[in-house]
Amino acid sequence: MKFKDIVAVGGKPGLYKIIVNTKNHLIVESLQDKKRMPVFSHQRISVLEAVSIYTEDGDMPLKEAFRFVYEKKQGKIELPPKTSKEQLKSIMDEILPMWDKERVHPNEIKKFIQWYNILLENGFDFLAEEKEEVTNSNETSPSNEDKS
Repeated sequence: MKFKDIVAVGGKPGLYKIIVNTKNHLIVESLQDKKRMPVFSHQRISVLEAVSIYTEDGDMPLKEAFRFVYEKKQGKIELPPKTSKEQLKSIMDEILPMWDKERVHPNEIKKFIQWYNILLENGFDFLAEEKEEVTNSNETSPSNEDKS
């Protein structure tokens, strides 16, 4: 499962994997219950690869933020059902200390944590793309070229 194949659908909870991309709609599969459904062009769709989170240093792609959290936590983030705004901010301070406290709202923190946990529960490898980038850069480096 690649990050570019994961979407959030406006008005629907959770995350979805793109199964089929047609001219008029997508067929997506819920990462939670594995049910498939069509998503039409008039619906709001956010591809996770294009989403970022505000940090003190500017925008951080969600993929990098999740990788940072994964390297720090190495597991699920506990999120009680009735979490207060203060508790959400405290959790965010712990897992992503550089988050922008003025521009990131509590509902966005909750969504960030829920999405991270959903991906983790589905076996998403947060470090896979980093490994892929290292492998690709090694393949193109001059030291690996044939010297004849």
